[in-house]
Amino acid sequence: MNKDNRANRYSLVSIDMFGNTKTIEIAYNGKVMSKLPLATIDRMTTNYNSESEFLSELMNIGYDFGHLYIEYRVNRETKYIDVAYADNIEIAEESTYREEAINSGKEEPKRSKNVIELSYKLINIQRRHKKLWSYLQLKNYISSKLVLLIATYNYFIDTEVNENDILEYYQDITREISNYRVFRDISYGINEYEKHLKKENKAKKYKKTNI
Repeated sequence: MNKDNRANRYSLVSIDMFGNTKTIEIAYNGKVMSKLPLATIDRMTTNYNSESEFLSELMNIGYDFGHLYIEYRVNRETKYIDVAYADNIEIAEESTYREEAINSGKEEPKRSKNVIELSYKLINIQRRHKKLWSYLQLKNYISSKLVLLIATYNYFIDTEVNENDILEYYQDITREISNYRVFRDISYGINEYEKHLKKENKAKKYKKTNI
């Protein structure tokens, strides 16, 4: 059986209205842990449709009310990212795929169907969906390294450079996106943008019907 070598650096936390933070301990591999791999937390939280649904269950087992975040530390600084729920379909699928592989004794898979699909999706977004592309950069859902890789890949396609160079850049893109945190950030960002568009369109429709 292969050992799970992923870093346990993420904590699910509840922050109340006064800014007090409470770490939510999670049972994993026969232990109760406060720090876990990110995919492990995602696999659990994407079973819930919303924060309120998840909070309700947590309060039933003794946790106080508060907003939920995922906490981690980098360069001695504490940072937070949003919790993913069931509407983040790609995150739900990818976290489940990786967790099931780990639990069956395999190494963490990197080149999944979701990774390949997201790679092509981003290449297409950079070329045809400028508002979404700008949103992902503005909100820091995509790194400058990946932005450059994708822009260069599309430039090479347009200028019909050597196929080996094009292939090399595509492999670099998929390699970057195969990092679970990178995959998660981008998927979450796209989902947030799509939700924002739906709200905008709904508001426009409501305004038209009430003129």
